[in-house]
Amino acid sequence: MRVPVPVLPLLLCGRVELIQLLIQLLVRGTEAMVMPGLCPIEIKAIDDFDHDRFMGTWYEVQRTPFLMETMIRCNKFHYQDKGDSEEGIIVYMKGNRQS
Repeated sequence: MRVPVPVLPLLLCGRVELIQLLIQLLVRGTEAMVMPGLCPIEIKAIDDFDHDRFMGTWYEVQRTPFLMETMIRCNKFHYQDKGDSEEGIIVYMKGNRQS
């Protein structure tokens, strides 16, 4: 005995995924961020910047979403003074060292 196979779901199967993919590409491609305010005309460096207080480990608390960084978690940055006017930055992402 032959069981009839519904044809419409089989025809739409590949098309539904294609339509969903196209909708996602359109939505993601038109994504925009609204950032308040304008850049100041005159940007002044900090006069009394304490270099020694800046050295050490800094943890990323928040960031602007960026597609290439969606899988990155728990960033921390370690700034160190190597002497002779040379500074180094070591970046840790997801527990991996990325210097």
